[in-house]
Amino acid sequence: MAEPIRPIDVTSKAQLDLHVDGSWQLQEFSDFIAAIGRTYHLLFVVHEHLHGYSTHDSRFEGLTIGRPPKPSTRVTSRDLWRQIDSVLLMKDDARALLLPDEQIFLIGAKFSSPGFLKFFGIGQLIHKLRDLCHVAAEYERRKRELDIERSEIEIAQQKVRLIKDALELPYVLNEDEKRRVVQAVFAAMRPLERAAAARQLTDATVRAS
Repeated sequence: MAEPIRPIDVTSKAQLDLHVDGSWQLQEFSDFIAAIGRTYHLLFVVHEHLHGYSTHDSRFEGLTIGRPPKPSTRVTSRDLWRQIDSVLLMKDDARALLLPDEQIFLIGAKFSSPGFLKFFGIGQLIHKLRDLCHVAAEYERRKRELDIERSEIEIAQQKVRLIKDALELPYVLNEDEKRRVVQAVFAAMRPLERAAAARQLTDATVRAS
């Protein structure tokens, strides 16, 4: 039986601590920070489409995604894919969906080896972002353990399973729609995977606000 669909609780906040190490090129660091923001925005958009917004919000009127569906209705695929593309490209209409108290903030950093980055945002999304950081690390671990001959297919299959589990994609999506959401997350979190592979990202933890 499917779990009840829960809207985002924007009043529940959490802190994400990313533990980092090693040396970083400036572009690597810039790409990594951008990937955190892009993945958080993507989680917000997907969650709002699939789980419904807690109250009607005029921000959704006139934007490319239209109005979010009621929790019991099927997501409009065309609107969802259009908005996902907008988030991946970080267009202005994607940024406009998040009010100031819904944004993710960088609230602290220690630039050393080892060091840390501290982010603050909506609790439900921060926990999923933490899970995706763990997916990146687990994916790299499994990739190293697999034989070269079977690594390509098995790594891809295991990565899909890991991301699906982290996202907790609901019953309102069919398998093709789930695959497209997962592919979008692949694209958003590539810099996180590169950092995990280089052991620059070593851990991710969450603290409740």
